[in-house]
Amino acid sequence: MRLKHNRFLNSTIGWILIGSISCSAASIGDVIGSIQVTISNGAQPEVVLAVALTALFLVGLLVLNEIRKADARERARAKISWEAFYAKTKDIGLTSVEIKMLEAMVMESRLSNADALLTSAQVFENSREAYYDSRGGVSGMTDVSLRSFRAIRGRLGFSPLPVETPFTTTRQFTAGLRVVIEVPSLNVASSAQVEEVDERTWIVANPFEAKQGLKEGLVVRLALTRGGDAEYGIETEIDKVNERSLVLRHTRRLTRRQLRNWVRVDVSLPAMANVMPKEGDTYPPLPIKGRVVDLSGGGLALRLPVQLQVGARLTVEFQLNETLIRDVEVEIIRVSPVRNADEPMFQHSVSFKELPKTTQERIVRFVFERQRQDAQWR
Repeated sequence: MRLKHNRFLNSTIGWILIGSISCSAASIGDVIGSIQVTISNGAQPEVVLAVALTALFLVGLLVLNEIRKADARERARAKISWEAFYAKTKDIGLTSVEIKMLEAMVMESRLSNADALLTSAQVFENSREAYYDSRGGVSGMTDVSLRSFRAIRGRLGFSPLPVETPFTTTRQFTAGLRVVIEVPSLNVASSAQVEEVDERTWIVANPFEAKQGLKEGLVVRLALTRGGDAEYGIETEIDKVNERSLVLRHTRRLTRRQLRNWVRVDVSLPAMANVMPKEGDTYPPLPIKGRVVDLSGGGLALRLPVQLQVGARLTVEFQLNETLIRDVEVEIIRVSPVRNADEPMFQHSVSFKELPKTTQERIVRFVFERQRQDAQWR
């Protein structure tokens, strides 16, 4: 009987140990229920309880040991990360004040790798946002601190941002960028240039007349094409209206569309466009005189005195040096009004459809030659 009891007890201990080690996956209620079943099968409650507590204590020790090991590994990684951080800040030549600001950014954003702040523009902007938010936003920052952030961007190589790194905020913009700006509530749009960017706001030239009703708080949409990167859509609000400029609020509401693989160059070539007839049309459409204003191997921008619909198909004819490019089929992908023109004019961005290879090669050669010539004059 005693042997039988010992066997039972040993099996019970083994079962409880196994069950205790698996306790992370089992609920406390399941464990208590199992102990009750064990007692009901004849085991002495005091023995079962003692074994269970011992097993749980051992499991607790194992868990604590694993936590200690994981914590040690995390501290080791953090130490290596901070060593790399300070080595890089020394190489870059940041001041002690700038380093303190970066240290605070790491803490505010709870970065696990401090040195990532110095190597990733996106991590930098995310951490900067957390830093600003913890101080009540940009309005809670001093001008000296904000100027330091602009300087740090440049020292880290994040301003101007390398073309292989996408924009994530308008604070990464620089003066000289060309944008198309639209005010939906006033139904006006025009091209403009970014004149200035600081941490509080960014400024573009005002392409509109004062009488058009521009005011603080109006929503504006902007489009920006960044060569070698993408086409960006930006939505923000007007912060202030000056006679010659619009002061805009910074935003992270940027949409990015992969840029076509073709290099474009500005041109000014007389052109003739014919809207392709649809099924059921009685009369052929009249040709429309216009002008090609930019050109690439994948499409062109065509200015016409009439506004055509996005998705419409045309055939275009224009002279390229000694070569007449004719009957080129294109599709309209975007239309915008041309402001400050002597007469109504609309710019149609179009993509080539079924362009003959020889024609495309002529256009690409022309584009590369024009690009080379432009580079020599810079």
